[in-house]
Amino acid sequence: MTTIDVQFKGETHSIALTKDTIVTVAELQAQIESRFNVQPDAQRLFQKCRRVDCSDVTLPLTDVCDCTSSLLLMAGASAAQIEDMKLTQDAMKKEMKIRESRRVVNIEKKNQAFVAQEAVSTTYRFHVIEPLKQFADADKAREILEKLANDRGILAVMAKYKWSVGVLAEMPPDGKVGVDPVCVLGLNQNKGQKILLRLRTDDFLGFRKFLSIKKVLFHELSHNVHSEHDSKFYQLMRLIEKECNELDWTSSHGDRERRIHDAVRHLQVHYNADTIAKAVSLLHKIISNIITHPADAKFRSIKKANRLFEGQVARFPECLEFLLALGFEDQSDKFVLVREDPALLWIGRSTLEVLLSAAA
Repeated sequence: MTTIDVQFKGETHSIALTKDTIVTVAELQAQIESRFNVQPDAQRLFQKCRRVDCSDVTLPLTDVCDCTSSLLLMAGASAAQIEDMKLTQDAMKKEMKIRESRRVVNIEKKNQAFVAQEAVSTTYRFHVIEPLKQFADADKAREILEKLANDRGILAVMAKYKWSVGVLAEMPPDGKVGVDPVCVLGLNQNKGQKILLRLRTDDFLGFRKFLSIKKVLFHELSHNVHSEHDSKFYQLMRLIEKECNELDWTSSHGDRERRIHDAVRHLQVHYNADTIAKAVSLLHKIISNIITHPADAKFRSIKKANRLFEGQVARFPECLEFLLALGFEDQSDKFVLVREDPALLWIGRSTLEVLLSAAA
């Protein structure tokens, strides 16, 4: 019998192979499956910082690696696991379509209807919608408020700054815009307890332009931090508007957002909180370092051979899918963030914070 050393989860194991015949890639894969319960299609072998090409299992093992040096084994997602995740995603998409077809009567139910799309924590948002009920077109006012409350850019900004607003309400029209000396377009009560916005025109017959109302909301969100209209206030207001536009991922990031949500949901469903706690904590630290140090390349690369990463994160296929959805690329010996997408990073971190808070 001949042997080859295989490193797996920080320990080195000797794998016995047939001596009298040419050992093939398939034979090694079978021995690994028997020893570690890792299916061949989930086996990722590395040697001297390079991935071993096991695509042709009929080749002699000596053709693809040096049998005198040890191999590093990492467990990826098997075909069955990938299919399981796909089935879960398809089921969630079907559920989402059913829920979207139902009548939505308030912001909390609307949030439930979009649960398969939402990756931002439900903590950082507007929790209740209040239009003025005395008007016949109160439904239209509610629609405007809900459109603001579900604006993807606004939600991303609220998640970034950890803002939670109890109520988003319609303000009674008082005074004529641009005419009367006192004409209030918005109000922030108790720094985010309740934000009121003037929606209607002076004559009560219609509604103000949506973008104008949205700019007032930027103004009122700034009052979550600054009470006075000083230079710091206006600097924050301009920053909020800029970030709201930059972080609006509606048009191009929906698929990645769903993948992030699906991966996290799969972790919640298939593992208990204690089992995934270290993996979630390490992922949160990785993303936080990138957000805090966006220009530092060392935080954008994760070595697969890193013991913490291998032992805590890489053993969960859902965690690897989470990284790929964020924009990491699976290279030979490392994962590298190649996608410049701050919105997805904020979404990913906020989603992990939900898991961390649940485990606390």
